[in-house]
Amino acid sequence: MGKRLQTVAAVGLMKTLLMIFNFLFFVIGIAILALGIYTKVQLYIYMELMDNYYSNTPYVMIGIGVFILLLGMAGCFCTTKGNPPLLYIYAVVLFIIFIAELSAGISAYVFKSEIYEAFKTGLEDAQEKYDNSDSSQAKAIDEMQSTLECCGSYNYTDWLTTKYGSEEGGRVPESCCKDSANCTSTNLATAMADETIYQDGCHTKVVKFVEDNIAIIAGSATGFAFLQILGVVLSYCLAKNINKNKYEQVA
Repeated sequence: MGKRLQTVAAVGLMKTLLMIFNFLFFVIGIAILALGIYTKVQLYIYMELMDNYYSNTPYVMIGIGVFILLLGMAGCFCTTKGNPPLLYIYAVVLFIIFIAELSAGISAYVFKSEIYEAFKTGLEDAQEKYDNSDSSQAKAIDEMQSTLECCGSYNYTDWLTTKYGSEEGGRVPESCCKDSANCTSTNLATAMADETIYQDGCHTKVVKFVEDNIAIIAGSATGFAFLQILGVVLSYCLAKNINKNKYEQVA
């Protein structure tokens, strides 16, 4: 009788902990879904500048967010029902997600320099084709330069070697201006550009931001990945204790 009470208490504890895990998993799913929507609505203009940009990336993120939301709900169902086979299946799915996330994280780190290079190549290509029109690439560059307060890839002089920048004595887009109402964006060969034009390059600024925050990004990704391991352990332990409780009832 004493062992059975211990098992019942263990089952209750495992259910509580697993429900907390499911709630955290559900919240993370909402966060990924929101990030995917934000990427589609706002960040896509920057991502389009990458040389090998995959246009369906935001939809993939949205899909992952929805999948995690549904999986979190399924986890709550499995927990409340206390069905061992479903709990084992839930644990296996969580482990597969963990392996996939770990692989994606390692790949992103290994190919980090290639990602930087793709952004650099895409940015330089967009600068070369820039014509101050309403094209998506021109809008993307202007939005990025005005938002990030940068100009060119490495500095504003990158523009002077492009078709657009070589005209009018050397010029840059008005989005490079610190103050568009009081800015000299032409005749830069003789003008005091450092007083009116952003000096930092966009590629330099983006790479610096990533490098400065890589520890936080990697830590968050690792923490989320290993959160699945916690879910795997809790699901397995709960299923095992439920089976044990059934056996003790029969005994």
